[in-house]
Amino acid sequence: MSSQIQKIAVPFKAILARRAIQIPLQVVLISTAVALAIISLPDSHAPIDTAAFNWAEIFGGLSFYVIFYLVFAVHWAYALSIIENKKIHFGQILAFFSSQPYKYFPTSIFSFSARSVYSRKAGAESLVATAKAQLVEYGSIFASGLIVIALAKAGVSAITLIASGLVACTYLLYEKLYVNRKRGRVYKYLILVLISTIGWLIAGISFYFVVQGVGDVVSYKQSLFINTAAYLASIAAIFVPAGIGIREAILFSQNVGFVGTLSWRICSIVIDIVSGIVAIISINKKTK
Repeated sequence: MSSQIQKIAVPFKAILARRAIQIPLQVVLISTAVALAIISLPDSHAPIDTAAFNWAEIFGGLSFYVIFYLVFAVHWAYALSIIENKKIHFGQILAFFSSQPYKYFPTSIFSFSARSVYSRKAGAESLVATAKAQLVEYGSIFASGLIVIALAKAGVSAITLIASGLVACTYLLYEKLYVNRKRGRVYKYLILVLISTIGWLIAGISFYFVVQGVGDVVSYKQSLFINTAAYLASIAAIFVPAGIGIREAILFSQNVGFVGTLSWRICSIVIDIVSGIVAIISINKKTK
């Protein structure tokens, strides 16, 4: 059965690798994402009055967003160091940022991700090692995300159990992928989960300040729950570029206003693109 699947999958991937197929596919995916975002918009909203914005809070939120990304970049570097059984290589922080713009242009669905390519340029041992590290990385991100959601919604025992189970499952995955086939150490995986948990807590602060800055009223606890849930959903929606429409639908469902939702998306796009371009230029300069 597996050989038959491979016979079908190989030519299918070869077809999808052609630009004549890729470009229309990208257009369809991005158009679908934009349509989802438009459908998710509320029927009406008040005119945007930027004079009423608290720019200090907004720029404070942007600053915390950058810190959130830096924490997740260190998280990625640590995940790769676990797989390669080496010390953290801080060039991998650039690789994390370099991959961010590609979430808006899905060229790597059927090939190695941009993260793997730039991580290899930044000194990773192999594309295989980066692929393994990404599995461990996202396992940790989802495990910690569910833990944070459980903390934000205290008393939700089911989510706590799911989070605990996911931590255990992804730890087993980490052991299976350990590059030297040695038994992994629990503390390394727990540190990985701790790093991503800190990242989610900082992301909640960023969301809180940006949304408050444009006039929406939310508590930090609400911000933590809403942002983490929306972010995880957008990551899971792998065929929707950057989770456009998915994240927004969740924010609207949690009574975040149009201006707050739009501002949060604009903030994330600006930081993704600007930091990504700077990181790509830096890596390319170092590898010449």
